[in-house]
Amino acid sequence: MKGLSDKRALLEIGAIPRRPWWTAKKRDYVIGFIVVVILLGSLFYAPG
Repeated sequence: MKGLSDKRALLEIGAIPRRPWWTAKKRDYVIGFIVVVILLGSLFYAPG
Protein backbone atom coordinates (compact mmCIF):
# COMPACT_ATOMS: atom_id res chain seq x y z
CA MET A 1 0.00 0.00 0.00
CA LYS A 2 2.86 2.37 0.78
CA GLY A 3 4.26 1.97 -2.72
CA LEU A 4 0.90 2.81 -4.28
CA SER A 5 0.51 6.00 -2.22
CA ASP A 6 4.09 7.02 -3.07
CA LYS A 7 3.43 6.52 -6.78
CA ARG A 8 0.19 8.51 -6.55
CA ALA A 9 2.04 11.37 -4.84
CA LEU A 10 4.72 11.31 -7.54
CA LEU A 11 2.08 11.38 -10.28
CA GLU A 12 0.30 14.32 -8.64
CA ILE A 13 3.52 16.28 -8.05
CA GLY A 14 4.67 15.64 -11.61
CA ALA A 15 1.32 16.35 -13.25
CA ILE A 16 0.09 19.48 -11.49
CA PRO A 17 2.67 22.08 -12.65
CA ARG A 18 2.76 21.09 -16.32
CA ARG A 19 -0.88 20.67 -17.42
CA PRO A 20 -4.48 21.48 -16.44
CA TRP A 21 -5.80 19.46 -13.53
CA TRP A 22 -8.52 17.73 -15.58
CA THR A 23 -6.03 16.55 -18.21
CA ALA A 24 -3.65 15.35 -15.51
CA LYS A 25 -6.47 13.52 -13.71
CA LYS A 26 -7.63 11.72 -16.85
CA ARG A 27 -4.06 10.80 -17.79
CA ASP A 28 -3.26 9.61 -14.26
CA TYR A 29 -6.38 7.43 -14.19
CA VAL A 30 -5.33 5.80 -17.48
CA ILE A 31 -1.76 5.27 -16.23
CA GLY A 32 -3.03 3.97 -12.89
CA PHE A 33 -5.37 1.53 -14.61
CA ILE A 34 -2.56 0.21 -16.82
CA VAL A 35 -0.23 -0.12 -13.82
CA VAL A 36 -2.88 -2.04 -11.86
CA VAL A 37 -3.49 -4.38 -14.80
CA ILE A 38 0.24 -5.02 -15.18
CA LEU A 39 0.67 -5.60 -11.43
CA LEU A 40 -2.30 -7.98 -11.27
CA GLY A 41 -1.06 -9.79 -14.38
CA SER A 42 2.42 -10.21 -12.92
CA LEU A 43 0.93 -11.50 -9.65
CA PHE A 44 -1.18 -14.10 -11.43
CA TYR A 45 1.32 -15.17 -14.09
CA ALA A 46 4.66 -14.85 -12.30
CA PRO A 47 5.99 -18.12 -10.84
CA GLY A 48 5.47 -18.33 -7.12
